[in-house]
Amino acid sequence: MGDPSACCLFLSPTSELTPTQNLHMSWNTARTKAGLAWFRVHEFRHQYASRMILDGNSDILAVSTLLGHSSVRQSKRYSYLTKSHMVE
Repeated sequence: MGDPSACCLFLSPTSELTPTQNLHMSWNTARTKAGLAWFRVHEFRHQYASRMILDGNSDILAVSTLLGHSSVRQSKRYSYLTKSHMVE
């Protein structure tokens, strides 16, 4: 594998020679320092789906596929659509 620091963004806190296996501690520290203690990694999925539909003019099937959902119905909860978008 070579030098992990050359290819890994997050190194293990216990060994500088291996990549970290869990980002939870780093994520929790970063969001607390940013004043976003309520913000979970999962929130990015909501934002991604909404922006794809509203800004990217993607349809719900494309969003469903990219999020890896088994059905379009599952994806609908991630897409916060505006009324004007629904009319269009």
